[in-house]
Amino acid sequence: TIVESALQQIVELVCAALDSCSMAGITLLDPTGPHTVAATNAATERVDRFQYEVESGPCLHAYRNQVINRVDSTEQDQRWPEFFELARSEGVYSVLSYPLVVHNDGIGALNLYGDREGAFDEEDERIGQAFATHAAITLTHARGDWRNGKARQSLERALETRGVIEQAKGILMARTGTDADQAFESLRRASQRSNRKVSELAQEIVESTQRNVRVSE
Repeated sequence: TIVESALQQIVELVCAALDSCSMAGITLLDPTGPHTVAATNAATERVDRFQYEVESGPCLHAYRNQVINRVDSTEQDQRWPEFFELARSEGVYSVLSYPLVVHNDGIGALNLYGDREGAFDEEDERIGQAFATHAAITLTHARGDWRNGKARQSLERALETRGVIEQAKGILMARTGTDADQAFESLRRASQRSNRKVSELAQEIVESTQRNVRVSE
């Protein structure tokens, strides 16, 4: 679906933007419980599933309490020991989980995993937030009556404009060390100089990053 494709794009791009991210996934709630809807690899799905099985971990805590959880060491952090032991079996030593909030409800999380201790710093946390924001925007527009063609068109427009701009901002923040406002200002100035839409320039940045990801694989 459009939504699943957009979420898959987000997890791939956030790992491309952050050297500290070795893999990433998105967890969503449904009537049967949490499940992974997008992941960079099979190991991500296994690590996510560990949290679902033990019913605790930074991901579940993030969306239940609508807080960002950063774990600098799965060996030293004492908050979710059962999950951490399982996560280390997959080489996960750092975690960064963002709540995905739609209409004030925590419905899932964006989870970033690192293969070394202290992988994520405050700058990484700030950049990752841009991608979490994009995921939440996508899910906000996805909620509604999907039998209605207008709703589908609305989502497509959102993904083509605001969504891609959020992704491009995250990439620029990672590349240049700027904050979200400065990244957008850079896009806006480039738009004025080239007489092109901000969304068009943002799309070029995202597509260029995706090509680089494919080349490196």
